Amino acid sequence: MSMSVVQPAFKTAEPPFGAEVSRQLSAWPFAARTTRLFLLVDPSLPDQSLRQGLLRAMQQAYFRSDGLSQTRAVREAALAAHYVLRHHNRDALAPEQVNAASAVAALRGETAFVALAGDAAAFAWTDGVLTGQRGILRLPRPLGLEQDPRITLWSTPIAAGDRLALVCGATWRHDCSSVIEGILRNTDSGDNAEQQLADALGGSRPAGVLVASHSRSRRSEPHLTLVPPAQRAPRPAPAQATRVHAGVLPRSHRLLALLGLLVLAVVAATTLNQPAQSTPLEKVQQARALLAEAGQTVDVYQAHALAASALDLARNASTMARDDVAEPVASDAARALDQIDRVYPVSPAMAVRLGPAGGNVVDLAVGDDALYTLDVVEASIRAFPLDALDQQPTPDTLVARTGTPIGARGRRLATPVAIQYLNGPRPGAGSLAIVDQARSVVQVARDRALSIRTVPSSATWRELGALGSDTSGDLYVLDTGARRLLQYPPISQRVVDPPRVLLDGAAEAGAIFARATHMVGNVDQVFLRLDDGTVDRVDTRGSLMAIIVRPPDDRSTSVSAITSDGAGGLYLADPGHARILHVSEDGAFVRQFSDPALAGLRDIQSSPDGRRLYGLVASGVLVFDIPPLL
Repeated sequence: MSMSVVQPAFKTAEPPFGAEVSRQLSAWPFAARTTRLFLLVDPSLPDQSLRQGLLRAMQQAYFRSDGLSQTRAVREAALAAHYVLRHHNRDALAPEQVNAASAVAALRGETAFVALAGDAAAFAWTDGVLTGQRGILRLPRPLGLEQDPRITLWSTPIAAGDRLALVCGATWRHDCSSVIEGILRNTDSGDNAEQQLADALGGSRPAGVLVASHSRSRRSEPHLTLVPPAQRAPRPAPAQATRVHAGVLPRSHRLLALLGLLVLAVVAATTLNQPAQSTPLEKVQQARALLAEAGQTVDVYQAHALAASALDLARNASTMARDDVAEPVASDAARALDQIDRVYPVSPAMAVRLGPAGGNVVDLAVGDDALYTLDVVEASIRAFPLDALDQQPTPDTLVARTGTPIGARGRRLATPVAIQYLNGPRPGAGSLAIVDQARSVVQVARDRALSIRTVPSSATWRELGALGSDTSGDLYVLDTGARRLLQYPPISQRVVDPPRVLLDGAAEAGAIFARATHMVGNVDQVFLRLDDGTVDRVDTRGSLMAIIVRPPDDRSTSVSAITSDGAGGLYLADPGHARILHVSEDGAFVRQFSDPALAGLRDIQSSPDGRRLYGLVASGVLVFDIPPLL
C-alpha cells in the first residue's frame, strides 16, 4: 500500500472563497428584473457546513432586505456573516475561532452596490477609468468579533462592457492600482481577470477575487465557487432538450421511475464521495512529516499552519488508537507550535481579591511600592503592597475617597475620576496622581499624604477621555470635550510648565477623541487604545498611524488595554485569546504570554522596574513575573 505523507494542501494557506447568486424577481404588471449577488469572504472556512451556512445566511439576509434600499440590503448581508461567525466563536475554543473580512456586491440594473468589512476592496472599470473603495483597515478581519464591524458602503455605475472586481486577502503595494487597471483593461474574460488579479495581488497565497460584468454568463442556480478560478471544476455543457410525448408512460409510472433514479444517484454519490479513512499510523506519519516541514519553513505563518495541522492529525490518531505512538507526536507538535508562536507560559497569581465589588474598579496603577485601584462606586482609591498575594480591601488599604482633606488649607477631594502613576527622576521617587471632578490634580506621597499640584490649564479641561504617562514621568491628558491631546512635564516640579499640545482638533485625528480609552506615552509618540480594540500611534507632528499586529497564528486581535514595556515597546491585552501580546513600537510581534486566567483582562499595568505585569479582572488583580526574553 502506498501513502502520500505530505499533502500539497498543507503547503499554502487556503484561499478566500466566493459565491455568485442570481435571482429573477417579478411583480405584475412590472417586467421581471434580475439581481446578481456576489459574496467574497477571507479566509476560507475550514468547516464546510460553517462555510455553506455562512453563505446561506448572507444570501437570505440580502434577499429578505431587497425591498428596502440596496445599500441596506448589502450591509445586512455583510452583518449576517458576522453574526454567524460570532455565534460560532462563542461556542468554540480559541484555536477554532474564525474571524474574517468580506466583500458583498449586488449588481442590479446598471448599478453595483457594495459593502466592505475589514481588509476588502472593490474596483470598478468603467469607460476606461478605474475607481475603487477599500474597507476600514483598522481591523483586517472584524467579522466574528464581539463588537459589530464597521461596514463601508459604496455604489458605482456598471454598464455593458464595464467590470467590477471584489478583492479580499490582498497584499497591497504602491503599484496595485496600475496593476489592477492593466489586468481589467487587457483581459478578455472574467475568469482570466480573476486568475491574474489573484496572482498579482497575492502574497504567500493568492488573493481572493470575484469579477462581475453584464457580459459574463449568468448562473441560473446558486453556485458556490472557490477562488482563484484555477481551482474550479469545469462546468458541464447543458443537456439538449428532448421532446416527451404524452401517453408514453402513465404519470405515476414516470414519477416512480424518476424517484428510483434519484435514489440510485444519491446512493452512488454517497459511495463515491466517501473519503478513505487513514489509519492512526498513517496520520502519525503525516504529522511527523508536517512537523519536519514546519521546522524548515522560514515564513512563521506557514510554519504555524503546518504545525497546527500536525497537531490535529496527531490528536486525532491518539483518539482513534489510544496508544503511546501518537501522544509523543502530539506533544512534539504542541511544543513546536508554542515555539513558532513564541508563547511564553506564565502563572498569574491573585494579588488582590476584590470579590463582588471587582466590577466597580475601573482603573489600576502600579507604583514603586504599591498598586492602586479606583472604585467608582465607593469613589475611593486603595493601595496594596506589591509583594503580598490574596490581599483584600480593608480600612488600612484606603488612601482617599470623596471628601478626604487635602493639605492644611481645608480643601477636600472631589469625586475621583482617574488615577495615574508618574515616574520620578530616580527609582522610588515617583508618585500617584489623582484627577477629581473639580479638575484638581492631587499628588499622593509615599506616606499617603495628599497635596494639590498646580497644573496649568487643568481648569479648562472639558471632558477627560484618558490619562497616560511615559518613563520620564510626563503626564498625558486626552481632553475629549476640547478635542486636544496635552503633554505636561512632571508634576513633581515646583513650577509646572504649560502643556505641549500634541493634537488640537486636527481633521486627521478623526474620532479618536471620543473613542480612546487607554493611553501610553513613549518619548516622541503616544499610543492610544480605541474602543473598537485597535491601537493608534500619534507622533510629535500630530500624525496618526494605525498599529497592525499579526501574531504567527494570524488571529485577529481585539485589544482591551495597553501598557509600556519600559523599553519603547508595548504589552497588549488580548482577552479574547487569553493572552498578552508583546510588540515593538511599530507593532512588530515579539512574543506572547498565555494563560486561561488572562481571558478576563480589563486593564494591565507594568511595574516601574519592568519585571512584573498586573492585570485587572472581574474578581481582582492578577500578577505574574515577566519571563526573560530568549
